[in-house]
Amino acid sequence: MCLLAGCQPPNHTSQSLSDYKEIYQPVSDRVESGDNLLSLSDQVQNLELSYYDEEVQASISDQIRSLQNKHKSYEDGLFIMNPFGTFTQSIYTYLPDPDQDIGKVTYTIESESSDALTFQPVNYSQEPGAYEFTMIGLVPNEANQLTVNLYDADDNKLTDYQFQISAPNIQATDYETKMEVLYDSGREELTDGFYASMGSDQDNAKFSYLYDNNGLIRSELVSDGGRLENYQFLDKHHLLIKASNGKLAVLNGLGQPVRIYELPDLSVHHDFIVNEKKDGAFLLTSNIQSDTIEDTISYLDLRTGESQELIDLKAIFPNYFQPVMATHQNRAQNEIANYLAENPDRDYSDIDYTADGFNVLDEEGNLTNLDWIHINAIDVINGDELILSSRETSSLIKLSNVFDQVTVDYIIGPEAVWAGTGYDYYLLSPNSDFKPTGGQHSVRFQSNPIDDGFYNLTLFDNNYWRLDTRDDLVIDLPSEMSEEFDPEELDAYSYFYNLQVDEASGTYDLVQAFPVPYSSIVSSAQVYKGNYITTSGMTNILGEYNPQGELIRQFQFYVPRWTYRLVKLDLQDFFYENIL
Repeated sequence: MCLLAGCQPPNHTSQSLSDYKEIYQPVSDRVESGDNLLSLSDQVQNLELSYYDEEVQASISDQIRSLQNKHKSYEDGLFIMNPFGTFTQSIYTYLPDPDQDIGKVTYTIESESSDALTFQPVNYSQEPGAYEFTMIGLVPNEANQLTVNLYDADDNKLTDYQFQISAPNIQATDYETKMEVLYDSGREELTDGFYASMGSDQDNAKFSYLYDNNGLIRSELVSDGGRLENYQFLDKHHLLIKASNGKLAVLNGLGQPVRIYELPDLSVHHDFIVNEKKDGAFLLTSNIQSDTIEDTISYLDLRTGESQELIDLKAIFPNYFQPVMATHQNRAQNEIANYLAENPDRDYSDIDYTADGFNVLDEEGNLTNLDWIHINAIDVINGDELILSSRETSSLIKLSNVFDQVTVDYIIGPEAVWAGTGYDYYLLSPNSDFKPTGGQHSVRFQSNPIDDGFYNLTLFDNNYWRLDTRDDLVIDLPSEMSEEFDPEELDAYSYFYNLQVDEASGTYDLVQAFPVPYSSIVSSAQVYKGNYITTSGMTNILGEYNPQGELIRQFQFYVPRWTYRLVKLDLQDFFYENIL
């Protein structure tokens, strides 16, 4: 039996891995294997390597294969703490079974602060004579009693392993490891799964957490520095995440990155979505060569790894963009003029751009990149139809035929924002009188397919009005809509919205809505196994609601700043077959 703390990949010849569905085959013997494994902290501190690298993971795979060869029976199992550098409290497990005696494996985790959880893990071994899986669920910074039980086909116990494990603390040390229950109806059960957070402020962007239904952190997922922002299953055994702003990665149920996608000249932000065939992903991107941000959509072919910028919204809405850019440039000229008026001893050649008062000019005097439309959510249906959420314009925008000649199908948004642009033609008409959205997030299709153009959209209505890029706009806001950024504002609410769209008639209606804690920015809404999961990101309040919009349980989680998005993940068939 071997319980180790991590892996150090040695120097080796460059190699890449093939399609993600073929991963975890034996790697090339050109990769040298080390006999010893260093701790994860030693790797990060001394080598500053990235675990989201195919060469690194190929080397780790080779080392694990070498270790496996030293273990000959299930009574001599191999256990490695987080060898792949992803889930810090996870334990990779290999149980040789040459006689194929094992019919089932379970493991149970207990700690002082947690209920006992028993999992039946998914066996990822590609050989019949072994069990290979990764255990999750350890409570961080606590002594965990871990029991691994092996049974034969008749459910007779073959053997067990008993571990006392001091699980490492989470790395975002300003986080609390357990959420506070603010409300529990006591009438209904929560859905199965784990609440999965996305990173908070930039210092903690790389850390994401899985919480159980009692609000306790059960796993920490570490990226390369980018906020994850979404989780997308490609199939039951492969999960696509954002590892950094320029990199996506596929994880298998062992927790290993098995395919890495590099995105040159693109910076992924806010959201991405996988198409129905699971062979491509649409990414919200900024072109790093552009003077604007958060206004392009790119496409990543998950089979070939090729990526391309697909849509530039400046080209879709030039009559809207150009006046906004002119305003941006005028603001820069006004800032310079104001500075020179306040500093008569200076001229253009010696302006101090680091001084207070410059908002649209950077410290070198360059015009800051313009965030003129701020797309914060995306979903896809029918292969080439996209719905976008634009926070800056408080609008939903549907595009189709995105691989060829892009068509604007409609806009749902304030008429005053689009008046005079020529795009007010695309505005759908509401079928009833209800409050429009303000700075919404997390728009998602809820019907598939939508060939008849009749379907629902769900979203988090922040109910916050801010349009910083339009000096010309005068708009009458509904009395219920807030203009206060501060989440502590009294009598302000955000909302879960369910909109029904009828493209044929050019109309939409609000068919379900309920208030949730106010959050001026960030936040998310999710339909999960029939229930609704909402996160008010500025106040860090999570709620799970039944299909009627009645609150089942509400949590307060404590993080240094805000949380961008928090969803619920069904990890059955990924890490485990069942929770027993």
